[in-house]
Amino acid sequence: MKILIATFTYPPNADGVAEASAVLAQGLARRGHAVTVATEFHPQRKPNAPDANPRVEQFKITGFSNWRIGIQGETGAYRKFLRNFSGDLAIFQTWDMWPTHLAFPCLGQIKAKKVLVSHGFAAHIWKRHHKFPWGLGYWMGGWPLVLQTPFLMRKFHQVVFLSQRCDWGRFFDHRIARWTGFNKVSIIPNGAFAREFNDDTLPDFRKDFGIGPGLMILCVAKYCDGKNQLLAVGAFRRAKLGDATLVLIGNEFNDYTEQVRLRDDELQKEFPAGCVVWLEKLNRKQICAAYRTADLFILPSRAESQPIVLLEAMASHTPWLSTDVGCVSELPGGVVVQTENEMVTRLQELAGSAALQQQLAADGWAANQKTYDWEQVVAAYERLITKVCAERQVAAS
Repeated sequence: MKILIATFTYPPNADGVAEASAVLAQGLARRGHAVTVATEFHPQRKPNAPDANPRVEQFKITGFSNWRIGIQGETGAYRKFLRNFSGDLAIFQTWDMWPTHLAFPCLGQIKAKKVLVSHGFAAHIWKRHHKFPWGLGYWMGGWPLVLQTPFLMRKFHQVVFLSQRCDWGRFFDHRIARWTGFNKVSIIPNGAFAREFNDDTLPDFRKDFGIGPGLMILCVAKYCDGKNQLLAVGAFRRAKLGDATLVLIGNEFNDYTEQVRLRDDELQKEFPAGCVVWLEKLNRKQICAAYRTADLFILPSRAESQPIVLLEAMASHTPWLSTDVGCVSELPGGVVVQTENEMVTRLQELAGSAALQQQLAADGWAANQKTYDWEQVVAAYERLITKVCAERQVAAS
């Protein structure tokens, strides 16, 4: 089949939606489908080879649906590309980013079947700012999408959610679907490749970065307030874990990194035990080696949907500790906390119990093998594609 994947982010970008889109595109291509990816232009992306599959079409477009931000760039060229797509199925990643938002007015002109993959819904969530008008303008800018969602989802032949969860947070769109009786719904989670972490050619992470023999706690996330490394550092220092090391890996150092460094310097005066290591711009093998080496993974985020980093911890036999965000509480293999004090207590418990670490690691690994392996995720998408396109053939006959 000829399949289009429309996504605002794609490698060499290194975020969750980029990874999910790349795995899906490459997996479907390996299964014999002709895949085209429509995405934002990236200056480091290599041009397509003549026989490339998946094939990447780039558009110089930025922005998303919130009217306070808007969308700029080659919008007309992208919509023309969509209208001219003559394949069997188009998959749109996320509700509010430009590939989906620009497609809404012309969905009826796209002959292919259409599937929306929700990676979380946040248009209704008020992100309070410290200064007037406290983020209210931005929040109001998201409400046109909220109000249109019951009608927009009916323009798709299927909507995919990451979890069965229906709540007032990142899964509010799933709640809307149930409220309004929309039943063309599939549940397909994110995943992780266990084989990446069971590779004997991975480097010796402790040796390469001077990590001592004590407990190693890992956090992999972009350095920013949303990922909240301040919480991880604060809880780690207050837990007083002796010769333990907290390893923070981000894409690149920035002003937020310096803010967290200063906070760590202050805390170290009162809680000197342990060491914090700051890393940036690591390659994939180095990151996989960090997972494989770590005794515990920590996720201090303020907001997530279904974070791939926790699925990677599960795939690498690493127990995890996380704030209660998205559908994290549904995932085996770790512990969910509500406050920094609880995170401190749980860190101490996990650090002091090798048996608990091993049990959580085993639970996470089993869930990866059963549900959260990327190969199984791609297979689930292929079954969905076959089903949706078969419905098209039946309707046509």
